[in-house]
Order: sequence, then structure tokens, then C-alpha cells
Amino acid sequence: MAPEVVLNIGHDTSVDNWSLGVLIYELIDGANPFWEDGMDQQTLYELIAYGLHPPLSRKKCSKAGRDLIGRLLEKDASKRIGTFREKDILEHKWFRDFDINELREKVIKAPWVPDKIRLEEENQ
Repeated sequence: MAPEVVLNIGHDTSVDNWSLGVLIYELIDGANPFWEDGMDQQTLYELIAYGLHPPLSRKKCSKAGRDLIGRLLEKDASKRIGTFREKDILEHKWFRDFDINELREKVIKAPWVPDKIRLEEENQ
């Protein structure tokens, strides 16, 4: 949840941009930027509303990726990338080599495809 949701101060579609930042962070790091095992809900909400997200390591994420995530996880919704112009997100340098039209046309090749697993093998 975005800070404005946690604080119950009203929100708009910019909360979706916040969620995108959390998703990208999780896809790169493998963990939520605010959650830690054993954390209670109140502490989680305080971190979302007032704390900093841990930085991604340079080994896991490019400078452009860290910049995009930081701008998506901006606590002030009026400063969050994409708040006034969604296109700003896709025009960010992290998406430089990404063709949104190829995605829409479903012609992008997956960079990794898992091996097919038969259900019988999974149950063994």
C-alpha cells in the first residue's frame, strides 16, 4: 500500500505507480522493500509512510533501475513519477531498450522459459 493509503489521506491512480515500484523491487531483489519476517503490521505501515526503502545493490540493479524504483517509491504522490503523465514511466531510461508495442502485440520473446514439468513428476 502506498503511504497515502496507509495514512488515509486520499489517493488517486498514483498508488498504482507506487505498487509498480514495489513489484519491480521485488522482481529484482526477491524481497519486499519494506517487509521483514516477524514484523508487525503497525511497523510495516510506519516504514511505508515514514521510513526509507533499503537500496538495491549495484550487483542486482542498474543505476537506471535504482533511479526508477526510487522515483516510483516517492512518498509524496505529487512528486512520484507517472502521477501527472503515465508516459513518463515508459520514457524512463530503464525502459530504453523495451518496446511497449512489441509487448502489446505479444511478439517479445521471454528471456527465460522454465522447463515443462509433468504433474506426475511434481507429486513424487
